[in-house]
Amino acid sequence: MTLSRTSRVLFVLAAVAVAAYAFLELPRRRGEQSEPLFAPFNAPIDAVQIDRPDGRVRIEVRGSHWETVEPVTDLADYSRIATLIDALERAEIARHLGPADDPAPFGLAPPAAVVTLESHGQTVARVELGTLTVDKSYAYARREDGDVILIPPDVLSAATHPSEAYRDPHLARFDVANVDAFTVTRDGELPVHWQRGNGWFAVAGHDTIAGDSVQVPMYLRRFRGMRVRAFVPPADTAGVFRTLAGRVTLHQANAPPLTMRFAARPDSVYWCRIDGAARVVAVQGDVPGGLDATVATLRDRRLLHFLPARAQRIRFATADTSAVLVRAGGTWALPNPALGRIDPRAASDFVRALRTLQYRRVVDGPETRAEPAAFTLAVSAGGDTLLDELRGRQDPATQDWIVTSRSTGVTSELASAHWNEVWHRLRRIRTSR
Repeated sequence: MTLSRTSRVLFVLAAVAVAAYAFLELPRRRGEQSEPLFAPFNAPIDAVQIDRPDGRVRIEVRGSHWETVEPVTDLADYSRIATLIDALERAEIARHLGPADDPAPFGLAPPAAVVTLESHGQTVARVELGTLTVDKSYAYARREDGDVILIPPDVLSAATHPSEAYRDPHLARFDVANVDAFTVTRDGELPVHWQRGNGWFAVAGHDTIAGDSVQVPMYLRRFRGMRVRAFVPPADTAGVFRTLAGRVTLHQANAPPLTMRFAARPDSVYWCRIDGAARVVAVQGDVPGGLDATVATLRDRRLLHFLPARAQRIRFATADTSAVLVRAGGTWALPNPALGRIDPRAASDFVRALRTLQYRRVVDGPETRAEPAAFTLAVSAGGDTLLDELRGRQDPATQDWIVTSRSTGVTSELASAHWNEVWHRLRRIRTSR
């Protein structure tokens, strides 16, 4: 097909126009799009102020943390502040609209928010924010020179949260590793005190009760995990804390004690007030469970306590069965090589199962005695030094085991499934190789 002279001319003109747009206009637009809203912040931001038609939110660095100063004094949610500062520092101007005689169509009369960033008392950045564009792709804004511009919408979003959203949503902030002791008091009950020493322990009567090395730290983390459901005006709390559901005091290294007081509301919501803090909050979390720090819930439930490195002999005996394992050269074996060989991995699994065996609950009464014992399991060190011993009999009514060990000194209930797992691991340790 042969093009006419006119068609060829039009084609050339179109090609020139495309080339001109690509080499002249696009670079200019890219330059506009990459223009930053503000120059890089060379000084650390230590104050953020957000002025809105419904009031002012001001957050400042106090010591080593951020605090809200207006409308109330409280710890601030650092993530909210960091998000706003980062959004402003990274924001780029998508388009200049020039000065506006009537700022109302852009939502700037009055602005939805005026954000000011400060460093050491000096203003580092200030911008007025309006509404979103129709397609919600950009937000209208106005700089101090009066120029109306289009910027990313995340700046407007970060600056228009409810004022309470800038307050710290955590119920309490503390480091579990710094807690040396804690005391929990429930309504009508005696305080329960747990102390960190060579592990966690509590004193009940004349007995020292070892705490579970996993459950006690998990218990403390429950309070770190609790969040604020709502902030309660102090005027609404008059008399509420005269009757407490419970009180928790954390004793911290190199920090004053942290005391949380909980009050139950008729609607099953719990309020919390921390001594020395002005705020009262409704708690998002299981407060009744958090007040359960009794010996029964946090004590170490392991039945056998021994270091594997010290164990040299394990003996298991029933009325018709007897098995002995000895360790020589760091490897478990049968006392008589003629009886066969031991699978090292299966032996390690058996020892591990013994050390993690836990009872279900402590039991009392003559009908729950562990004697006469149907089995005995003894762990000894060198020279037949007894490290620990477990004895028990099966309860015919439940098929669970009533057991007692030398280290715990209590009679307790062991689930039959847990004991069957230990027995199964013992039977697997012998190998034909």
